[in-house]
Amino acid sequence: RKIVPTGGDGGRGGHVIFKASNQAPKIEKLKLRQHIVAESGAHGGSNNKKGRKGKDEIILVPPGTRIYNRATRMGIRDLKNDGDEVMVARGGAGGFGNEGGRKQTTGIKGDRLEVELEYFLVSDIFLVGLPNSGKSQFMGAITNAQVPVTDYPFSTRYPAVGAYEYDGYKQMFICEMMSVSKTSREGHGLGVEFLRQLVRAKVIVLFLDAVTEFADSVKDGLNDLSEILKEYAPEEARYELCTVVNKIDATDKMKEIKKSLAKAGMPVFYISAKDKEGFEPLLEHLTKTCEARAHESLIG
Repeated sequence: RKIVPTGGDGGRGGHVIFKASNQAPKIEKLKLRQHIVAESGAHGGSNNKKGRKGKDEIILVPPGTRIYNRATRMGIRDLKNDGDEVMVARGGAGGFGNEGGRKQTTGIKGDRLEVELEYFLVSDIFLVGLPNSGKSQFMGAITNAQVPVTDYPFSTRYPAVGAYEYDGYKQMFICEMMSVSKTSREGHGLGVEFLRQLVRAKVIVLFLDAVTEFADSVKDGLNDLSEILKEYAPEEARYELCTVVNKIDATDKMKEIKKSLAKAGMPVFYISAKDKEGFEPLLEHLTKTCEARAHESLIG
């Protein structure tokens, strides 16, 4: 009698998937995983039994992670929000079994790809200011961020993100960046490289203080920040600018300061973070600007 082969097809290999998750570990931990391999598909069996599919390898990354093809430096996907995911390497197809006497084939190898990951902070508003300008005190006054307030310069060592809640249920995220001054280009303080993180900003607030120690005048301080931003902020970023002058309670020269900034070329707000004075017009401007830009593509 004739024996008919009954070998089943092999299962496909698993895919390699990157997924943004608020529960993901810090992206630095992925440096320990230089090679990520998904599970192979199982062989088919007799009686037309198909092989099991390989298990997908899902890598959790923090929201805000961009994935690039290392060879071409072309972007694969920007995993900005919790739950965003992308398949970066497809598992290979399983081979055909000899069911019914057909020719048996081996499976096809899956994709192999070298990728690079880069993390960018996800925030609506970024505070970029001179040392001791009061950014931390302002953040602590309007958000849930736990930021230490000190009286010495360059005390902010890492970005701090907090949520400002308004209208009962809405919120916008504000990030305090490390301080910069005209000497930051030479590596003083924490330098300027961290300004790459401004790529997602809807609004950048240039934060000054009325009694600044790090510029010859408030106007000079604004010019210093503007020049640094122009030179070191990411070219692809799309943001609105405004200026805040803090510590109006600590000077009797407000008339001269306001006159010097009359042609700043952007909205200017005068506040006292210590006394919570002047917050209302500033926050109204920030919320309206963020809402107006909510559906824009901020990265060119």
